[in-house]
Amino acid sequence: MEPDTRKTMTDQEKQQYARETKSAIHSNLLWAEQRSSAVSDEFIRLEVQIATILFAFASLFLTQLNPSGVDVPLRVLEIPILMKLSFVFSIFCLLVSLACGLLHLKTQERFWDSVLTQRVIRYHKWCEVNLKRTELELAEAFQDGTSMGLGKTIYTPSWAWILQTICLGLGILVLFILMIVYLFS
Repeated sequence: MEPDTRKTMTDQEKQQYARETKSAIHSNLLWAEQRSSAVSDEFIRLEVQIATILFAFASLFLTQLNPSGVDVPLRVLEIPILMKLSFVFSIFCLLVSLACGLLHLKTQERFWDSVLTQRVIRYHKWCEVNLKRTELELAEAFQDGTSMGLGKTIYTPSWAWILQTICLGLGILVLFILMIVYLFS
């Protein structure tokens, strides 16, 4: 709202404007809360999916590497070292992928939590205008001062997402190749 228009507003118009602004901020507050919750849910799903892949393939190959559990020294000598190293590499890639994915999602979750906190503070300031504890101009100045503008306040690094994707692809590819080699050997 323009400063000149604000000076000519009646107290009732100022109160109506404050209520409308408070309502808009409240809508954004609810949206940010829902977004924060969705990111948390994605975090849990990603963790479960990668853990499932990791343990399913690891248990499949570990039972093939040592089926009896008794003759470990003899069984270890029969398996080519390249297959063992490939298996370790694939498990390592899956773990790095899991770590990077969790880092990426936790950074996003932290961002949405900060947006939520910011909107709660703004909402309370506009409530003070409706309760006549503060002036409309102060609430507007407060909102302008706490506005994030067009910039990002918390940067989500893209390298974590890229590294996650590459490591997940490598880990699954190596496990797939090991499975194919095992099946046809």
